[in-house]
Amino acid sequence: MPDRGSRLRNTVNRLLCAVAVAGIGGACWGFWLEYDENRDRAASEKAIAEACGDVVDPAAVMDLGGGIDRAKVGSSYSDSFDLHPSVPGSCEIYRVGEPGTSYGYFALSFTPRPNEEYGNIVGAREEEPFGDRYDDDRPDDLTSTADYTPDQPLGDGRLGTFDDDTVSVNAVCSKPASKAGSTSGTSGASLTSLTIDVSAMYDDVPTGDRARLADIAVHAARRAADKLGCATKVPEAPDATLAAPGRRLTPAARADGTCAWYPRLLRTSARGHLPDRALSTPAAGQAWSERCLLALSPSATARAARESGEEADDGLHGIDPWWAALDSWFGDEAKVMYAEAGYKSQRHLAPGTAGGYPRANVWWASAVCRGVPTVHTLTVADHYEKAVGKQLGALLRAYADDVTERRGCTDVKFPKPADFATK
Repeated sequence: MPDRGSRLRNTVNRLLCAVAVAGIGGACWGFWLEYDENRDRAASEKAIAEACGDVVDPAAVMDLGGGIDRAKVGSSYSDSFDLHPSVPGSCEIYRVGEPGTSYGYFALSFTPRPNEEYGNIVGAREEEPFGDRYDDDRPDDLTSTADYTPDQPLGDGRLGTFDDDTVSVNAVCSKPASKAGSTSGTSGASLTSLTIDVSAMYDDVPTGDRARLADIAVHAARRAADKLGCATKVPEAPDATLAAPGRRLTPAARADGTCAWYPRLLRTSARGHLPDRALSTPAAGQAWSERCLLALSPSATARAARESGEEADDGLHGIDPWWAALDSWFGDEAKVMYAEAGYKSQRHLAPGTAGGYPRANVWWASAVCRGVPTVHTLTVADHYEKAVGKQLGALLRAYADDVTERRGCTDVKFPKPADFATK
């Protein structure tokens, strides 16, 4: 019979063997988890690349939002696309969470130009900047803050724009690329430019992620252009912090940037019922589009409605917002401008023309700015057009004159006085 010491040694040896076996098993389990995680990421990256037309860097996409290990493509018709020189496409990517759950994560859209079916739309009913007035979290002062951040230029604007969760990058072909193989129903014209929009689909997008989105968009634009035979030079994203743009309007007298012209108009003309608030963006010399948003404070709206005899609608928090938006579109963006006043009520705002479409509360001018076609638009809220009346023409002219001076425009055409008749 073994003595007590032998039994103790045997017990210790068995324990050490058990620990060793457990250690080996743990190491194997840890290796398996790491392998499984890597396998999931590799499969996710492959799915992302295929869904997004093979133009994005899938590893960069998965590094957004602090990084994810597993992603999946959604199930709607727009969750994947084949890159085509005439047909827009989009994809949506979801973060995989606990078993059976997924969350919106990333989206990309590709738009070739020209493409009349996917143009830029203006109109009082199409672009309400204070439309969330029935949100219980909104203050009584509805025009203090816009519903969305206006597009900010990336650098001098030639690359594109960004807002709080989206970056848009444009690529201009040095010469038109062939659209051979275009499907029926699409423009037969050659490809002259393309736009890539990428978005983070989660809340509170960090500043660093906007820079990552810009790099992803630049990579995607270059790859899409190369695959489609569009010779172009897409510059690097600016090496600058892309801070979240503000949405809060300022007193009109302090307006700057794309609204810098407005305080001068207020000083040199009758105030009437012109807006007393403004939201601008930096005035970039090469931007494809720019905007100046003006709005009336609740007290100014009530006074304008009362003095003009115009009955303003009552919303949840009082009188509905009255506002005016002035926009400029350049190059290929200007070629696909439309004013809409509801279903099947649309008018093409062609470069080289000027006029009004009162049904949509839209008036437009045009010009050629540094060799590219340009369309300037004025859109005002329903009911406000009658209150502002004869000052509609002064608004559009003051704005267009400012853009003309800043961007060297020629051949400016303005609507005739009769075009400013209201509905």
